[in-house]
Amino acid sequence: MNTKTYTFTKYIATVASIFIFIAPLVAFLPYIKEETMTLETSQITSTIMAAVAALIMGAYIFLRLRLKVKNGFKNSKKEQIYFIVSLTLYTVATFTALLWTINANYVMNQDVLKITFYVFFPMIVVLVVSGAIFESLSRVGEQIDLYKKDYEKQQAIKQAKIAEIVKNNNKVSEETIDQIVETETFKGDAKKLLQKDDAKKIEKENGKYNPFMDEELDK
Repeated sequence: MNTKTYTFTKYIATVASIFIFIAPLVAFLPYIKEETMTLETSQITSTIMAAVAALIMGAYIFLRLRLKVKNGFKNSKKEQIYFIVSLTLYTVATFTALLWTINANYVMNQDVLKITFYVFFPMIVVLVVSGAIFESLSRVGEQIDLYKKDYEKQQAIKQAKIAEIVKNNNKVSEETIDQIVETETFKGDAKKLLQKDDAKKIEKENGKYNPFMDEELDK
């Protein structure tokens, strides 16, 4: 599991939010411009979109809870509250959009539909946006922890690659080192190791190798 996994779940929530916004609009569209879409088409399309929004949001909540458990990161009390609030807001927004769309299509008369749309649609927007904000706040600690773990893992891999290359080939080009190591710190470490090993090799070939010089080369 890495930071990309969290980004993927955020995309899922975004897609669900788009469907949540569009479903009520499609249901209301024939009452704004009748020539744009027939009532029957609007009813079928908006109902399907609302159902899809509920399914996608359900998948997001499931994955988000699963990631939280799998990560094992202990959130602060404030982050836990943010997390619960975000899921609650997302859930309320989804069910509000779904129930309003179904009622607008098959239960409400035209006058009631128009009045309730201007009440419920802004409320749905506020709920979704608020849910997204609280969700972002709730995973700050988790993402920092994952970034830290990813960083430590990458540094360990880089160090291992440097050590292996130096061990197997004392005359590795700087271009090869640049491809393996990105930071200046590791470039410097790799070059020092190469210089040290090259110096030892030259001294041994000339019969002038002094083991007490290792300390000086290590500086």
